[in-house]
Amino acid sequence: MSGKPLQSITGRTNEHIKNAVRLRENAAQRRERSCLFLEGARLVADAAASSIAIRELFITESAMAKYAELLHKAVNSAETVFVIAEHVADALSDTKSTQGVFGICIQRLVKPLDWCANAGYLALENVRDPGNTGTLLRTAEAFGLRGVIHSGCGDVYSPKVLRAGMGAQFRLPIWHTDNLPSLLREAAENGVSTFAAVQDTDAEDVSGAFSGSAMVAIGNEGSGLTAQTIAACQKRVTIPMAGRAESLNAAAAGAIFCRELVRQPGN
Repeated sequence: MSGKPLQSITGRTNEHIKNAVRLRENAAQRRERSCLFLEGARLVADAAASSIAIRELFITESAMAKYAELLHKAVNSAETVFVIAEHVADALSDTKSTQGVFGICIQRLVKPLDWCANAGYLALENVRDPGNTGTLLRTAEAFGLRGVIHSGCGDVYSPKVLRAGMGAQFRLPIWHTDNLPSLLREAAENGVSTFAAVQDTDAEDVSGAFSGSAMVAIGNEGSGLTAQTIAACQKRVTIPMAGRAESLNAAAAGAIFCRELVRQPGN
């Protein structure tokens, strides 16, 4: 699979394994080292395909054979490749059934937040569920949004969010703010129309609501956006519901908003 020397790890107490586990479990470690912990053959392959530098690749012999074609680029581009025992893979894994493929990669550098003409932005406030957060990032990247701002959402580079994002974090600009209302006001001052996603029937229908550059703020799965964030937005926007369901979850609503952001003339 690779012409480079492969190193073997057979014990869970190996220092490389312990460092990888710390990176998996600790957001502060990820920030301090500017690294990400990846699990899964497709996610590791996606990092390599996205030109993300892979420092260490951990793979079992069975995974080496099973995913040879998929992981060809990852194996050849990784700085160091470790062939690990199955019980070591179990120690590294954050899932119930591991594929036996793990990586430590350099976190993607993101340029400072900019305001572009005819661009769509998504802002997430206090979205707590890792699955929702990752799916929203994946959807924003799939529809070609300019980027995503997050506030109070936890670590968007945690293993669970990375898996749900399916590699979106490797390609999508993601910015953090501790003051979303202030950022929304800044966006408006720079020509970006700002919208608060709400469930109120008197809010503007999402269909046809956007033109030019626009940002939609989506809130917590249970309580929605904070009052301060809603007040900071120029308009409120909603998804009309014909059925008996009171609302959509954050990921489903986000997909509709992303589609509307990019389907407008000029976007």
